[in-house]
Amino acid sequence: MNVGQKIIIGGRTAEVIKVRKTAPVAVVRFGDGSTDLHWFGAEPSAPAQDLHPAPKTRSEGSPGTDTQHVAEVVPIRSGDEEPSVTCGVCRKSWTGHRPEHCTVCHETFGGTWTGDKHRVGSYSDPGDPRRCLDPAEAGLRLTSRGLWARPLDRDTLPAER
Repeated sequence: MNVGQKIIIGGRTAEVIKVRKTAPVAVVRFGDGSTDLHWFGAEPSAPAQDLHPAPKTRSEGSPGTDTQHVAEVVPIRSGDEEPSVTCGVCRKSWTGHRPEHCTVCHETFGGTWTGDKHRVGSYSDPGDPRRCLDPAEAGLRLTSRGLWARPLDRDTLPAER
């Protein structure tokens, strides 16, 4: 993968604008000007490390200081944009910090609670192994953003009159 190369992602043409040397990932720009990260080759099998831990609270920091520890890396997007994420296996995409994507059934949920709700069974009982329920069977509804959520989540409620 080279800078300037044109590639097609999910039916959309994008231009490679930066290639990371330490991982098989590139920053691409679509025709509408939006940017995204694109994995090429094998994705890492180990969970990603949190390179930007939350700032320490006053009780966790050094005694008598008000110093906040902030990330030293500037994101490639402005603060107004939500990050776009694409699963390297099923190629589904979603935006935002809150959604949770199941790596077993490849459904995308509005958050951790809804993701956990669709997983049933026991970790220790072989007669009742962990498995995914159909999200509708778990009592979840599909939102306007294409995420499975609780029926009372804001974007599944009818419009106010």
